[in-house]
Amino acid sequence: MATADPNSLDRPLRECVAAHQEGSELLFGTKARLISELRDMATECADDDWDGYGAQAVSEAARLRAEAFIRALPEGMAAPEIAPEADGQISFDWLPSRTKTFSLSIDAGNRLACAWIDGANRGHGAEVFEGNVLPIRLLEELLRLTRDGSAHRTA
Repeated sequence: MATADPNSLDRPLRECVAAHQEGSELLFGTKARLISELRDMATECADDDWDGYGAQAVSEAARLRAEAFIRALPEGMAAPEIAPEADGQISFDWLPSRTKTFSLSIDAGNRLACAWIDGANRGHGAEVFEGNVLPIRLLEELLRLTRDGSAHRTA
């Protein structure tokens, strides 16, 4: 007789408790609001063709990776705009000024694709995200572009 993995039984309960705790913006700040926005967006885009033009559904796995990404953001960092992408990925965009942008895409995998513009300088890359700590190169570039305080929201 096979026995169930005890950790798998606790997972739904842990997720439920975490969702309840993080639901309080007072306790968890802007990250709670971002996670709430993300969940609402993922629910609206959970079926294929959510945009009427053939877009792929945002998967539960992509949503969970995006939530982990939000939790890993440093406290006080400028908060991104979050949007669904037609290929089922989730976009995080920081737009501190007309000449500075940082865009990152998250899917169900462990790679984060990003691109940035800083005046005449442009770049792009991909980093591995294991779900709890942001990759250093990605974090350094993001902080460099958003540190001037021109973004309105903070995480």
